[in-house]
Amino acid sequence: MSKFKVDLNAGDRPERFTDEGDYTVTIQSVERSMTSQGIEKALIVLADEKNRTVKDDLLNKDTVYWRLNQLIVATGMKVPHGTEMDFSKSGEFFNFVRSFVGMKLTVTLKKDSYEKNGETKTFLKVSRYAKPKEDAPF
Repeated sequence: MSKFKVDLNAGDRPERFTDEGDYTVTIQSVERSMTSQGIEKALIVLADEKNRTVKDDLLNKDTVYWRLNQLIVATGMKVPHGTEMDFSKSGEFFNFVRSFVGMKLTVTLKKDSYEKNGETKTFLKVSRYAKPKEDAPF
């Protein structure tokens, strides 16, 4: 049996970014899920002033914590240098990433591709988080 989740925003779907480049965005929401390997994942939805969106995954995995550090620096989150966090308890990582909702940053979008059913699919991927430029309109 399939599960259905009501989405009252379904009729007002935001458009996606279509071009590579740097964009000033706000973290709109964060959703928690697990990878097929059982790793906690935070799905971040980022939107610009035109309500164009892009999604990005952050994994609760020590080999990719550099991305979390990049997010902290880019948003100016007040976390003292050298602070150690224990994300071994389920949900701690997600709760920390969720605390970034509403913060502004710049993302660099780059094209990436993958093969599916013998066909090449292309999409935009967040390749970098950075501090917003001072003169950014958003």
